[in-house]
Amino acid sequence: MTKPGEIHSLLLKVMADVGPITKGRENTHFKYSFRGIDDLYNAIQPALIKHGVTVTPSVLDVSHWELEGKSGPMFRIVAKVAFTFTAVSDGSVSVAVTLGEGLDSGDKACNKAMSAAIKYAFIQSLCIPTEGLSEDSDSESPQAVSLQRNKQHSEPAPASARARSVAPVPAAGDALTELRAWLASAKEQADLEKIAAQAQARLSPADQAKFRREYGERKAQIGASR
Repeated sequence: MTKPGEIHSLLLKVMADVGPITKGRENTHFKYSFRGIDDLYNAIQPALIKHGVTVTPSVLDVSHWELEGKSGPMFRIVAKVAFTFTAVSDGSVSVAVTLGEGLDSGDKACNKAMSAAIKYAFIQSLCIPTEGLSEDSDSESPQAVSLQRNKQHSEPAPASARARSVAPVPAAGDALTELRAWLASAKEQADLEKIAAQAQARLSPADQAKFRREYGERKAQIGASR
């Protein structure tokens, strides 16, 4: 969604200044590298200031699940967020809408979801060269074994929309079969990293041990096909 003006030419200048952002962090559990949200902020913020572009988030929709973890309850948030890139010079805008997901045993699930949403907005809107995508919380390995309940909240939305049900996350017994099918259909490194995050959150340690070998084999197959 855009208005005529300078915003697109300014975003091109931002893209030229930012360039590639290397991966400086590693998920030790599933052995892949990723870019943290701070890496993107440090690279992009100076270019936004230089060219007079602001970024404003607006949360469009939030889904919330409470999960049973090995050490207590965990919370999963999926947020749909619109990011408005605005040219200070003339007020023209370009809007990017992305999804972010966060899983945490405390009060950080929403923070993680928002970080993931803006990370994908930056990477996709500015076409930042990447070998694969992952969310900051991929550096951790939270465990959630079954679904307790789910909730959904939308702003703004009519009461009927807020009340609609959300598809439940499969319990741990079903998750291994589902993730194996997803793994078999994966074609890109980005797919693998999303699968790894789900495996960390949804599989028991025993199932993770089984899945880690299959994950490694599929990762090698995708790498060999490039």
